[in-house]
Amino acid sequence: MMEATPESIDGSELTVAFDSDYEQLHCMMVERDLQLLNRRLRDISGDPNAEIFCVRRAGLASPAQIRRKESVEEMKKAVAQNPLVAEVVGRFSGRVVDVHDLSGQTEHD
Repeated sequence: MMEATPESIDGSELTVAFDSDYEQLHCMMVERDLQLLNRRLRDISGDPNAEIFCVRRAGLASPAQIRRKESVEEMKKAVAQNPLVAEVVGRFSGRVVDVHDLSGQTEHD
């Protein structure tokens, strides 16, 4: 929910928006857990009708989110050019879907 932008509160309805270009995954995760989130909202608010709605809108991403997304896309391209990765991707007709920069982490992170 940290990636969401509160859009409106109308009575017992909370609407949060996610950038349709940069926050698709976060929106899908929130939608997956919506039943739990609604229960928690009802417990906290004391309103048995309280409900969260998720919407997707273009143009909500911050410059930092845009840079992070572009950085991930660049890393995906670089990783896909690694011969070992390229071989595995080719054998399984796959694609690189996610990458993480672990260069600054220690073994225990």
